[in-house]
Amino acid sequence: LRDDKSLESVLDVITGLGEKRKKALLKKFGTVEAIKAASVEALTTIPSMNRVISERVLLQLKELSEEEE
Repeated sequence: LRDDKSLESVLDVITGLGEKRKKALLKKFGTVEAIKAASVEALTTIPSMNRVISERVLLQLKELSEEEE
């Protein structure tokens, strides 16, 4: 449970990513790490995800992981 909360909190700070998209991403990819490793094209296979939001998700996840280092 603790891991799910921490993963969700990382996704909470991404601009334009609401509950529906977060749930869809986690359902398809399982973890934030898997989302981070995915391509823009893979993210856009989710019906609610377009190219712009997919690029934003990957960019912001990358920036967040760089801040943690």
